[in-house]
Amino acid sequence: MFTGVVKKWNQAMEYNRTASALKFHRKQTDWLHTYAASLNADMIMLECGIDVEGKSTPPS
Repeated sequence: MFTGVVKKWNQAMEYNRTASALKFHRKQTDWLHTYAASLNADMIMLECGIDVEGKSTPPS
């Protein structure tokens, strides 16, 4: 019976580790998507001839 309890405890700990790892991974990917989106917006603005600081430049 004692080994069953230990087994359940280990499963619970493993589940917690997995859940927190996934949560961390989700935070990382959210940050990455936000960063990529802002980079993408900067690239589009540059291609359209709008300076990233907001000043408009004539397209060359």
